[in-house]
Amino acid sequence: MGELLSLTTEDLSHSEEFPLEKNLIESLIRNEKKSFSLEKRYRHKDGRDLWVNVTVSKTENLFGRTLFFSVFCEDINSRKEMEREMKKREEQLTHSRKMEALGQLAGGVAQDFNNMLAGIT
Repeated sequence: MGELLSLTTEDLSHSEEFPLEKNLIESLIRNEKKSFSLEKRYRHKDGRDLWVNVTVSKTENLFGRTLFFSVFCEDINSRKEMEREMKKREEQLTHSRKMEALGQLAGGVAQDFNNMLAGIT
């Protein structure tokens, strides 16, 4: 646990995703937002991606001064894996349909060609 506490959000985030999160955090600090939520990847210490839905909200006192930030992370790895699998299957289905259409086209061309050859014979 101590190892995790010594890391920053930037240390845990993917470099291409951190600028968006940084902008959202800065908008909280500038009082432009009270909270935000986003799906992002964190890097596990073993190198794999960990997908989470992060919700950050700010709690203020009666005078509008920020007291603390609450951060909730929901593990959405299973959902992301299902989305990847669904996309893969959709791509396979699209490919199968294209191949079926190509087969029908080739069959039609072959039949027309045979009909012309029959007339010539």
